Amino acid sequence: MDNDKIDLQRCKSILGSGTMKILICDDEEQYLDVLCAHVQDYMGKRFIECEIVRATSPLEVMKQDLRYDLAFLDIQMEGMDGISLAKEL
Repeated sequence: MDNDKIDLQRCKSILGSGTMKILICDDEEQYLDVLCAHVQDYMGKRFIECEIVRATSPLEVMKQDLRYDLAFLDIQMEGMDGISLAKEL
């Protein structure tokens, strides 16, 4: 079976017919832009609906108290590192 079909089947089985909510948090805007573009491209090619939430501050992410299906977190950020943020999510 083709890897793209496997990815799509896994996502559909996890999400049902919903939209995947993805957090991308990096305190450096240029890296945030690049990663967002790659994730959008990847998901679009596989016809997986997603909502990408961009953040430059891990402390702001914590204040929102939202749930995500997937999170891409920078390891070294001001105020809180990505590993600590992951534990809180």
